[in-house]
Amino acid sequence: TQYFRRIITACVLVLCFVGAYAQTNKSTIVPVLGLLNSGCEGWCGGEPDKKMIFVTSTLYHGNLLDEAKNVTGKTYPNGLAAGDALCQSRASAAGLLGSYLALVRTDTARAHVRLSETAGPYLRPDGILVASDKDGLDKGTVLAAPIILTEFGKPLLESDWSYPDAVTRVWTGETRDYTNGIVRACDNWETEDIYVSGGKGSAVAIGSAWLFEGVRKCLEYRMSLYCVEN
Repeated sequence: TQYFRRIITACVLVLCFVGAYAQTNKSTIVPVLGLLNSGCEGWCGGEPDKKMIFVTSTLYHGNLLDEAKNVTGKTYPNGLAAGDALCQSRASAAGLLGSYLALVRTDTARAHVRLSETAGPYLRPDGILVASDKDGLDKGTVLAAPIILTEFGKPLLESDWSYPDAVTRVWTGETRDYTNGIVRACDNWETEDIYVSGGKGSAVAIGSAWLFEGVRKCLEYRMSLYCVEN
């Protein structure tokens, strides 16, 4: 019995060592990071539930339901689930482990409410702090650093020259009035109306513009999504 206890203790120490190293080298040890988030933090005790946040390197129309079907070949119950699928697809493409959600709002709920109450801080792929907790990702907040890095850890570039206004622009569904504004969430990300507009943010901003800096027609423009590990 004592022999097995020693083996278990040694394994836990190894996991904690690898976890501590991965926490300071997130941009280069993505697979280990996934292992850490799923297990080591619970063993090491007291470690924050660090999560990753990135902006997609690919651009999408505001009808995320159609976009996700085109990307994955699957159908989804609603636009929010479709947005999550797009984020998960990009995370998988970059070899990121864990579950990812699209940071977009709907007609009835702000974007950050779906995130775990105990998660955070939220870090970019290079390990730089973006927000300490989920409330730091609410509208009207100031970020510690812009969410400018993609799932591959590279700055978002002008990847679609036919949509110059979409450069570093991100679909969010938010509005200028942070309390009583009309929601611009592209009909919950399922719109088929060419005249419907959606709120957008800027991936280079840290002030309120990161989540809202204007609106654009949902089916006319293609933009990125913010994706958050949950």
